Amino acid sequence: MDLITKHDIENLLEKQSAPCISMYIPMVRKGPETRQNQIRFGNAVREAENELNRMMPHKDASDILDPAKALLEETWFWSHQSNGLAVYLSGDFFRRYRVDLRLEELVTVGSRFHLKPILPLFHAGARFYVLALSQNRVQLLRCTPYSSQVMDLPSVPSDLSTALQYEETESQLQFHTGTSQGRGNRPAAFHGQGVGKDDKKDQVERFLRTVDRSLWEALLRNEDIPLVAACVDYLFAIYQKVNSYPHLLDTPVTGNPDEKSPKDLQEQAWEVVEPYFQKFREAAVREFEEFKHTERTSKDLRKILPASFEGRVKHLLVDPKQILWGTFDPENDQVILHDSKEPGDQGLVDLASVETIIRGGTVYALGAEEMPGGSPVAAVFRY
Repeated sequence: MDLITKHDIENLLEKQSAPCISMYIPMVRKGPETRQNQIRFGNAVREAENELNRMMPHKDASDILDPAKALLEETWFWSHQSNGLAVYLSGDFFRRYRVDLRLEELVTVGSRFHLKPILPLFHAGARFYVLALSQNRVQLLRCTPYSSQVMDLPSVPSDLSTALQYEETESQLQFHTGTSQGRGNRPAAFHGQGVGKDDKKDQVERFLRTVDRSLWEALLRNEDIPLVAACVDYLFAIYQKVNSYPHLLDTPVTGNPDEKSPKDLQEQAWEVVEPYFQKFREAAVREFEEFKHTERTSKDLRKILPASFEGRVKHLLVDPKQILWGTFDPENDQVILHDSKEPGDQGLVDLASVETIIRGGTVYALGAEEMPGGSPVAAVFRY
């Protein structure tokens, strides 16, 4: 699974040379049916080529699709998939992401990339991490309410002994590059590891501090989603002490994680995370209700969309099953809505969602019965 960040979304939103091709294909993760992955993608490439030839009958569309055709030849890639594959091509631009979403097959060719299918990855409550910690193993899982994926983190120590070996190597380097033992200077000195109870606790704390630092540098510095620790109580108390990630939840999944499968860890962590997400969802709805008769809220997309581009949307409440078609001109804040899709239209609720996300707002996907006044979209503004 590949990590799609807000920065990636910003890159996809940047003005690309048309035509912009977006491909979404459901994938099979394992078993003999993984052979279908390559076939499905080949069909999508042919569909995109046919559409390009229809749109540009006097131009050769093959150059745009060359990276996709090259990807078709990477046999290893097709047997190592997540639940879905998202591919974007335009001129010299090519990106592909294995995503933990069950996508419907879709190929679009237009003036902008079509991003709606991946937006659920950025809705509040869509993702969380589980950090499985023991002295024998460190494992990070990226999870959704329905699935989990073990992350490949080569820079994070895999166990206690590995972390201490790394620490010892660093200490030796410091020793050899330390100050000289001439007059007035103290020689560098390092204490042995020892075998006492206090020494063991100190080793574990140093180990977890190294894990925390490595995770921060490798991944977590760019994240803002919840992290659930899975470990025995003794380790959790120490990890809380050394942790630098502000979104570590206070409630762990207790017990030895070495005895649990990724599915077990995901399901037990979801029991911890779901009330956490629900609390924030309910708070956003309450805030809308509190200010619904003021300028701090709106259910009018003509007001919400320009505000999302200005970074004024704090919370955006959306019914993901509703699509509002139209156009938006950010130069004069003009929003035009249509009853059905017309040439040049895009999903304007999706556009507002993207702009809210990349400007630090939060998007909550609600059922129709939960939406304020049954509206397909509602916003709480920062000011």
